[in-house]
Formats: sequence, structure tokens, C-alpha cells
Amino acid sequence: MPLTYIPKPQLRPEDPLRFSGSMYTSMDACMAKWAATYIYKQTEDDEANSLTGSYFVIGHGLHAGAEYYLEDLLKAKKAKKRKFKSDFIARGLKVYFDEIARVGGTEKIEWPGNWSPLAGTIDDMLRDALAERGMTFSRKTDPGKIRKALAEGWLNWLPKKAGLNDDGVLVYELDAEEETPFDKVEETGVEKFDGLDADTKRELLLAVWSDMWNSLNWPESWSGEIRAKCSVAGFLTADRFADWSAYQLSQFPQAYAELDVTPVASELNFAPYDPQTLTGVKVPEAVNLWLTGTADHIARDNKTGKLVLIDWKTAANAEDYLVDGFAQRSMQLNHYVYLGEYVLANPEHPLHKSMLKLGFKKGETFSGVQYVVFVKKTMPSGWSRDQLELPAFWPVATKPAKKVKKDENDEQETEDAKLPQIVAAPRAEVTDLMRDAFLKGILEREADLRDETRQLRPSSAGAYNSPCSMCPVAQWCTTGKEDKLQAITYNLPPSEEDM
Repeated sequence: MPLTYIPKPQLRPEDPLRFSGSMYTSMDACMAKWAATYIYKQTEDDEANSLTGSYFVIGHGLHAGAEYYLEDLLKAKKAKKRKFKSDFIARGLKVYFDEIARVGGTEKIEWPGNWSPLAGTIDDMLRDALAERGMTFSRKTDPGKIRKALAEGWLNWLPKKAGLNDDGVLVYELDAEEETPFDKVEETGVEKFDGLDADTKRELLLAVWSDMWNSLNWPESWSGEIRAKCSVAGFLTADRFADWSAYQLSQFPQAYAELDVTPVASELNFAPYDPQTLTGVKVPEAVNLWLTGTADHIARDNKTGKLVLIDWKTAANAEDYLVDGFAQRSMQLNHYVYLGEYVLANPEHPLHKSMLKLGFKKGETFSGVQYVVFVKKTMPSGWSRDQLELPAFWPVATKPAKKVKKDENDEQETEDAKLPQIVAAPRAEVTDLMRDAFLKGILEREADLRDETRQLRPSSAGAYNSPCSMCPVAQWCTTGKEDKLQAITYNLPPSEEDM
């Protein structure tokens, strides 16, 4: 039976439901993912279930960096400066690395396979570590031959018992029966290496692996406990994402200028946490439904003077977001529009006065919704964030980039094509039809959950937040199979840890 038709427990009218724009609206709009998260484990593999997607970890750093830039920009505008100094890139990267530490190290993150460390980087590290152990080579290709002969996954290997000594050096103890990736090594074709006996090879490679691990450029804020939970490959992949994040953030001022808006509020939380009471917006027409959420960015159009809601996205490509009317169909953006307009129109809401102080106007509505997509593409070989001159001075107003004919600047276009991009999806007008459709949609979702006899039906709008191609339970939803799924305790409303 597909997950979209799973049985539900009965809820009493007094049981509140909370839909969050960043999480529950998208999951409730696409019930399969919501149900799999709170009713089923995705698979029997508990370790795999605990992995955090790289999109979320990287998103924390990008969102933070963008927010820091916009805060500094707004201060500079109010002070009527023409340029300002900002270290928003370094601060954004710090948030990214802190987030990796918070989730428990690089091995808790599901990194995309195409972001794995470059072979050349590993060969250079391997060559240096072997040289430290007295083994040098006349041919540049020899370290690569040794790398290819090692067991698959050796770069992700971590000893079971490991920690850092007082000097910050990794030390570990192998159990008597503990296997290592270096217990068996194939013939490499490198005579000097192949001539060693198996035990000598094993001890040499363990020492080399340890040297490589200790040579990594660890963030100073990471504790020894966190470092010991990070593999060589895991850290190097995270480091490549840091290069990407730094480059994207360095391009953000230009991308933001092309939006032609002025910041009003970033990361605007419509429901500050209060353990004593439910916060957010209670939907008047509902049984007992509360809306919460944090909007990425609210700005004012420089031409019209009207509010625009903008959402930052990290995506593998921009094509999905460039469809006409895409932003209008997003349950997430509609969710934030409803929250913002409700608070501005309701003087009794606790956030009403604080929003007016930020620069909102009583009772005003949004004129547009828009996505800005940070396109995830690996950095070219040899590129490093060290190439950026930071902190730097940034202009308060940047002119939009000139569009040039292809034949005028073919070489530059080729270079730019190798680098990641920031793409502004088309801005869509907020209409009364959007507002009505959103309200109707969330009321239907509540009715679906409260009535045992009603089926959980996925909404077509759900795909605009969580495309099926990215959904971890799409195969079970579409085929109806239940293999590898495990029932877990149904938890509504979610616990504080889920908020």
C-alpha cells in the first residue's frame, strides 16, 4: 500500500497541529515524505537514516553568510555610505563548519558522490606521506598506482577507538580482530612498494594514512572528539564545499544588486520559541491549526516600493526553478506570505509592533515572490577560497552586469561556465488566487490528518518544494512497496527536537 494511503490515528479537536513553512508545509504538501519521516523509518539501516543531507548543512552557511552581508549592507545604506567592509564570507563559512561539528562530524553527512576529493589531491598527499616514511619515487604516476590498488573506501575508514593526544595528533588503538583497509593490498606495479611483505605494507600504509589525516587543515573550533569522527575523504569533500560556498558568497553582492531591491528583514522568525505556549499564527478557519516559519528574506522593490518575498535555494541545477509561475505554486512561499500579511494586519499579534519597527507598514501585502538559486557545481581543479581577498570592501549599489554578445567575450564566457552560478528565478506576482489556494490547501491537509477515513493525498504543489527526484521515499510512494520500511511511533505534534 503506498505511503500516501497509510492509516492514521484519530486526533481530538483540542490536539493542535503545527505546520512550519520550512519543514511541515512541504512535507504535508507531499504526504509521502512527511509520513515516512514521522510514521516510518525510511529503511532498516539506522545509520543511513541518521545521515544529514549536505544541502541542509551547506544551506546553513550560505544563509548565514547572505544574512551577514545584508545586515552590513542595510547599515551602510542607512549611514549613506558608498562602500563598506564586511567579512560575511568568513562568518558564513564558520557557521558551515560549526554546523558540521554540531551534527557530529563529516561522516554524519550524505555528501554527493561527484563532490569526492580529486584524485590529484590524494596522490599529492600520498606522495608526501610516503616520502616522510622514507619511500620516494622516480615516476610521478607511482603514488596513483598505489592509490588505485588500495581497498575501496580506505579514505573513509576510521578506527573504532581513536582520539587526539595533548599535541592534537590522532592516536588510535586497533582491536585484535579489527579489520583495516590495508590488510590486503593488490599488486601495484610499483616495484619498490610491491617488494615489501604484507605486514610491512600494512604498517606502512596505516602510518601513511595517519600522516595524511593529521595533515588536514582542521578548523580551530573543532574539538578533538569531532575531528576523530571525520575521515580524510569526508573532510576534503567538506573543504571543497567550503570553496564553493566562499565563491558563491563572493558573487552574492552582484546577484543581489540585480534583484533591484532593498533589504527589510532576513531570517524573519514568525514564531519565536516559547515553551509555555503555542506561538505563530492560528488559522481562524481551522479546527486547531497553527502556522510557524522563518522567511529567508523580505525586501522592498526599489521601483515600486512594495514588499517582495525571496527564498534562497541550494540546488543541483536552476532549471526546475525557472518555470513560469514556479514561485506562485510554492506552498512554502505562500506559507510565508500568509504569515507576514496576517501579522501586519493584526495589531494584536505579538510580532506586529516589532515588524513595524523593522520597516514594514501596517496592513501592507506582498507584491512578489521569488527564488534565488545557488547552483551546486564542483569547483574547478586548482581553485581555492584562498584566492579570494577577504575581508573586502563591497559597494552599496552594484550596477547589473552588462549583457554582451557571445562573439565579443567567448573566452570569458568559457571561464565563467566552469564556475558555479547564482541564478535569480523569475519574480512572480502575488495574487488573491494564490492566497485562497494556500488557505484551502492547508485546511485540506488538516482535514486529512484529523479524519481517519480520509486518505493522505499528495498535493501537486508539494513537488515545487521537494521534487520527487530528491525525495528519499519516492520509490515507495510511487510503487506502493513496503520493503525495508519499519513502523515507528507516530508523533504529532513533533517533539521539540524536531522543531
